[in-house]
This record gives sequence, C-alpha cells and structure tokens, in this order.
Amino acid sequence: MVDWLVRWSPDGRRIAIGDSDGNVRLFDAAELKPLRTLRGGPHRIANVEWSPSGVRIAASTYDGTVYIWRAGTGARVGMRTLNAVGRAHLGLVAGRSPPGCRRRLGNQSCVG
Repeated sequence: MVDWLVRWSPDGRRIAIGDSDGNVRLFDAAELKPLRTLRGGPHRIANVEWSPSGVRIAASTYDGTVYIWRAGTGARVGMRTLNAVGRAHLGLVAGRSPPGCRRRLGNQSCVG
C-alpha cells in the first residue's frame, strides 16, 4: 500500500512527501524537481510537518519514532522513539490510528 503525506513549506516553495518506505522526499514546488531524500527508518510515515520558519522538518512513524531534519541540508538533527503512551497519542496527532488501534470519539485503544 502506498500512503503519501504531502506538506507545503511555509513559504510555498518546497513540498515534503512522507511515504510508506519511512523516508521524506523534498521537491521544488514550482518545477516538481526532487531536491533530496530525508532518510528515516523502516516504518511508514504517519505525519510530516515543517517548522514555522521552514528550516526544519519533523516526521513521525507508526512505530512511535519522531525524526527531525534540517530542510536545507537533509542532516538529521534529532530522533526519539516514544513509549506506548506516546505512540497512542501519535495516532491522534497524525489524525489516524496506528495498525492494531481503533479510534472512538477522540480516544484510541490499541491492541498489543
């Protein structure tokens, strides 16, 4: 299954696309030219967000890992894996439920 998340940079000049391979790809928005690939882990991207300044990009995966990169260089500047409580909230932040979880009126129950 291909699952893409698309986010425009705050200035509208770049596009970040997170996909099922655990990476985030940056494109020039005007010409749709690839700029770089931000390497994550082996798990599907759950959410991608630009910092308000457009200098950094954060992505979360369904295993509960959050990555932060410098958008201009692609250098990873942070990575953290959340505990089970953090992973449950991660699905709510992403607006979707991780595999094995069910959403009910803003709450989420996870199996396993």
